[in-house]
Amino acid sequence: PPPSFQPVPSFMDRLTELQFLVDGLGRQMYTSLGAIQRDAPPSVLPSTSILSEEGLPPDGLLTEDTMKEFAIDIVNHTKLIEQNIDLLPGISTSEEAQYQQLAELQRENERLGKLILSRVDEAKELHEQVSSALEKLSTDRLSNAAPAEVKTEADAELGAKGDPEIAS
Repeated sequence: PPPSFQPVPSFMDRLTELQFLVDGLGRQMYTSLGAIQRDAPPSVLPSTSILSEEGLPPDGLLTEDTMKEFAIDIVNHTKLIEQNIDLLPGISTSEEAQYQQLAELQRENERLGKLILSRVDEAKELHEQVSSALEKLSTDRLSNAAPAEVKTEADAELGAKGDPEIAS
């Protein structure tokens, strides 16, 4: 990949990937054109030369190799976009077939929606049953435990007065 290329995050769906790549192409073109505008040599008249005495371009001027790198980066980015377009589902399918596929997906969506609602209803019923059972269990536990606790407290009071039969 080109040095300025940002890899596409793996969690994106195909359209988001494509948008990411198109945005990246725009950034790449903007950056390349900005560098060309900033670093390109001025236009010269045929009688003047932009080369320094050593035959090299002066510092800061854009070289042909850099221009080729910019072009290669843009072409590579464009190829990635084309590859992603080719991977889009239905790109080679007729409009009628796409409508049929959408209708089938809609039916599947409705079926699964009904299934989810029935599962939610089942969960509500289970919740009510568990809540009712817990309420009954806690009520039974409290009603059975209360007399024993009262008896124990009464026994403790009598046992403290010195009655050996109650204290044991």
